Amino acid sequence: MADLSAAACALLPTSIGCLKAQFPLPNRRRGDRVGRGTYHDLFGVLLSGRRYPVLRVADGGEWRLDLRGRYQHLLGARVRVRGRRSEFDMLDVDSIDLA
Repeated sequence: MADLSAAACALLPTSIGCLKAQFPLPNRRRGDRVGRGTYHDLFGVLLSGRRYPVLRVADGGEWRLDLRGRYQHLLGARVRVRGRRSEFDMLDVDSIDLA
């Protein structure tokens, strides 16, 4: 679609071209609406989940954690988790430590 001139946007401010110019979308891979691959550094309480351990953060949100290695000794403790988002509510954990 060709860019609309300022005069055209003044006449039709709600047209798609004008809205795209006023409110550009963030730079993400095509089709990715949840920010997969973004890096997160989170604090919360580590809980046991059905298949994956869960990190409950202060605002009440929960993240499933894909962890390698032992983590059972950290269950119920406040921890710091660093990793990359791989699904809507899942982090691939790089490191987990007591907070």
